[in-house]
Amino acid sequence: MKKEYNEEDIIFQQAEGDVIWFDSRIGTGMIDFPEHPNCFFHYSELQMIGRKAVTAGDTVKFDVVRTPKGLVAINILRIK
Repeated sequence: MKKEYNEEDIIFQQAEGDVIWFDSRIGTGMIDFPEHPNCFFHYSELQMIGRKAVTAGDTVKFDVVRTPKGLVAINILRIK
């Protein structure tokens, strides 16, 4: 089930980074967030039609929220 975040939960908007890895079997991955800790993400946050997947090296735009476990990328859009 996708977690809902409020506007005030977002600490960075429209950040840009590169996918480090994505495991389609478990639906999770990491994004290199320059000058900040890497961001974890879940495939449910990928904003695309059809099969939701990205590959290492894809450039994405995303919003960032802070959770007890670290930074999490949400609203992810592949741009390259």
